[in-house]
Amino acid sequence: MAKYVLLKNKVTGERSVRITGGQIVTEKDNPVEYAMLRKRAVSNRNRTERDQVMRDCGLTKVKGAVTGRTYWE
Repeated sequence: MAKYVLLKNKVTGERSVRITGGQIVTEKDNPVEYAMLRKRAVSNRNRTERDQVMRDCGLTKVKGAVTGRTYWE
């Protein structure tokens, strides 16, 4: 499950981010924290989509022995 979920109220159009655990941060109440969490949610969603594309191509995510970085092979 994603740690951050982007939400938008269909009636009022108010945007918010729900953090796993139930806390909701709205754009109107705390715009600075909302912007930070929105960036995290978008980057997590994009990374998840890229990872799924790599898996669909038959690649495996591995961790390098020397540098400790992850890469696909």
